[in-house]
Amino acid sequence: MVRIFLSVLLLSTWSWSYGAEFRKLVDLDRRALIFNVLYHDGRIFFPDSTNKSIRVIDGKTLNQITSVFVGSTPGEMAAYGNHLFVSTFMKNYLTVIDTKSLDLLKAIDLTPEMLGPSALAVSGKTVYVSDMGTRLIRTLSAENLRLGMIYNSGSGPYKMAASQGRIFIISVHNMVDPLMNTIRVLDGASGAQLMEFEKPGNYNSIFRHTDGRVYTVAPSLKAMLSFEPGTLAVSSIPLLDVYWPQGLASFGSKLLLLDRGSRDDGDKPALLVIDPWLTRDHVVKVIDLKELSGGLIKEPRAMAVTPDGNVVIQSVGMVSVVSGI
Repeated sequence: MVRIFLSVLLLSTWSWSYGAEFRKLVDLDRRALIFNVLYHDGRIFFPDSTNKSIRVIDGKTLNQITSVFVGSTPGEMAAYGNHLFVSTFMKNYLTVIDTKSLDLLKAIDLTPEMLGPSALAVSGKTVYVSDMGTRLIRTLSAENLRLGMIYNSGSGPYKMAASQGRIFIISVHNMVDPLMNTIRVLDGASGAQLMEFEKPGNYNSIFRHTDGRVYTVAPSLKAMLSFEPGTLAVSSIPLLDVYWPQGLASFGSKLLLLDRGSRDDGDKPALLVIDPWLTRDHVVKVIDLKELSGGLIKEPRAMAVTPDGNVVIQSVGMVSVVSGI
């Protein structure tokens, strides 16, 4: 285990616009290809693909704590208890980090069945690991770290969310045409397909809310979809001004949508605050991230929200925080 402690203070330049504030936290290599941010157990985790590490920030002070070397380019992340699960890009193992001690606990070999994990999701005490190459999903105990069942997931399990023992998958049917992506739901115990949503679209993000509902967005449908995990009932929330969604998160009863380029300008990144319970005008606030950051936020790709309402965003070459949403 290699761990690098960082004592450098974070940048402290803030900018303010329309009640929201921006602060740049960390510079990253602009060539980095992997984007992901996760809040868990009072800490914020994000990949540093250039250094094959996971960086850790204190969720309260936003000071950087350490960097945990994982030996390969980190990809997707999921967490349960004191375990952080990290997929390795183009590799065939899953890394586990202790979120308390920040020690590297284990590298779980997924061979020979899998070529490399593409998405992770947690429901109850089970971690689900998908592989687009083999079209397989494997279960893992989030507590004792033992591998469990393996079953065929069907077409390209690109992104996943899990709720109440059911797996919600963005399936890629055609790598050339993202408009043909679909949402499929599998039973987490058997792998049996329970439903496939009837409308294909360019789904790119999928997220489990704290209330158990699963949300996804398809700009081609001009809508956000809500799935009730028990009955699998689907509700549609109109979203007219979304260009390229990169992430979903929740804060209280509100949903946050990170848009790589929104509204009338495809080059203008935005953070949308959405109230799914309103009967109309669900978008209650749009924060222009380009204006707020003075042009520093470019191509935002991932975010996580702390209990204090700080939105930590990973974009090209930078990790920053937006507060006052």
